[in-house]
Amino acid sequence: MRSALALGLCVVLLALWPPVPASAHGSTIAFTVVGDGAGGVRAAGVWTEDGHPVDVPVIVLLTAVSEEAGPAGTRQVGPVRMTVVPGRGSVYEARGALPPGRWRAIAESAVPSLGRGQAVLDVGTVATGYPADFPPPVADGPTRWDAVRRWLGSVAVCVVVAGGALALVLRARRQGVQPVGRPTAGFFTAIHTRTPQLRPPPSRVHRGTHQADD
Repeated sequence: MRSALALGLCVVLLALWPPVPASAHGSTIAFTVVGDGAGGVRAAGVWTEDGHPVDVPVIVLLTAVSEEAGPAGTRQVGPVRMTVVPGRGSVYEARGALPPGRWRAIAESAVPSLGRGQAVLDVGTVATGYPADFPPPVADGPTRWDAVRRWLGSVAVCVVVAGGALALVLRARRQGVQPVGRPTAGFFTAIHTRTPQLRPPPSRVHRGTHQADD
């Protein structure tokens, strides 16, 4: 009986278990890096596991390496800390960070999660603006990662419920309590001792009178 109740409760929990909170996205960040054509750089961060925008403060550093070898060798800019764009919590920028030239811009984070993204940017003296499709579209619904975590959470709840039901059954057995509706061995013994034993009646022997022949 208890096993059936535990199984039924698990089925109900699987059906009603709430979705995974939006704050539980994963452990790594992917950055999309773009430039405005005049040295400005922006980076949009999403969680790698589910594609949702990064909704927590992140320390993002920009490092740029020149793709053009100069007289003094390869040039490097940064690392420079990027600041969050007002009203866009997942987008960070560094204004006027790069001089004219061709640069490989790398955005990286370490706190609170590791993240990385890079792009090759051509920088001139006239700003052309950031791309129209930036920041890129992100996932706005449950993903496969959400489904996996929901399933794992439901399994964990079922294990806890089944373990509790098993503990109750074992405790009842240790205390000598029998489940309701199931007669015990003592019950049958009592019935047997109280029921009168029926014995067959004694056999009657008919003795006839034998007269001796004269």
